[in-house]
Amino acid sequence: KKAEIITHNDYIEIITKDQMFRDFIINKPDKIVMDFKRGSEFSTQSIKVQKGPLKKATIGAHKDYYRVVLSLDGNYHYAIRQSGNGYTLTLR
Repeated sequence: KKAEIITHNDYIEIITKDQMFRDFIINKPDKIVMDFKRGSEFSTQSIKVQKGPLKKATIGAHKDYYRVVLSLDGNYHYAIRQSGNGYTLTLR
């Protein structure tokens, strides 16, 4: 199983046992990108969300990792902290 994404009004949970090794932001359109270590092959999946600031979540496989892309409704500062079951992303 890859990552599961749970959205709340002011934070987003990424439920995964895999280690995140990179995160960055892309502007125009506004996205937060997170890369997780794990070689896996699967088709890219996109889910329209429209809850809080999150518009769409996309998970795609690469050679040695998979990428989670969170498409947002605007430009946000964010903080990521490790939690018991993965990562918590807070937007402000």
